[in-house]
Amino acid sequence: AFADSTEAERSYVAGRKDEAIRLFRRAAWQQNDFFAQVRLGEIYSAKRADDKGYEDRVEAFVWYFMAARNPS
Repeated sequence: AFADSTEAERSYVAGRKDEAIRLFRRAAWQQNDFFAQVRLGEIYSAKRADDKGYEDRVEAFVWYFMAARNPS
């Protein structure tokens, strides 16, 4: 079964961030989910203080770029 960005967001809110990132990545890559791509960009740019451990500017750029180029 495919998990979408909604399921990933539930995991993120519940504090299961590694699981949420895995679900966001699957939705963003395999399903070309625009919202998952943007959310990954936000997580990797560490917009929230509790995301500092995931900060990666290159990864953030890649996901924002994919979202910007998303045809849907």
